[in-house]
Amino acid sequence: MSKRFSIIAMLLFCVSASYGQIVPPMAGKSPETDTENQVYAAQGVEVKPEYPGGMKAFYKLVSSNMKMPDVESATDIVLKVYVSFVIEKDGSVSDIKVLRDPGYGLGNEAKRVVALSEKWTPGKQNGKVVRTSYYFPITVNIDGTGETEKPATKE
Repeated sequence: MSKRFSIIAMLLFCVSASYGQIVPPMAGKSPETDTENQVYAAQGVEVKPEYPGGMKAFYKLVSSNMKMPDVESATDIVLKVYVSFVIEKDGSVSDIKVLRDPGYGLGNEAKRVVALSEKWTPGKQNGKVVRTSYYFPITVNIDGTGETEKPATKE
């Protein structure tokens, strides 16, 4: 019996994990000596990074590339993968981390898909390009009705 899988691409470019605070630089270096490597939370920068084509294009990238797990269920299941990553000064994506993984290989799959991102337009703070962190959930619905549906994207 096939199951309906859908990604609700509510990759709400939600609040980053540190809610507008500056993430401390690497251990052993003070903010005064390592300002080039500081990572700013997305909600705390003056100009937020932007994905080519906007967030709708990013949602489409995730929903069209995410491979769904093979989960047998007689009832509906909602699973969430929480992912964070850094948009570097050159727009590339780095430091992709799964903060919460519900299993079924979804954490590794989320990392793989985020890594497919094109270069972003980087964020800016005080007129300078900065490294910016993002945090968002990917919601996966597994429907126990036996119907199959293509992953949904946020309109």
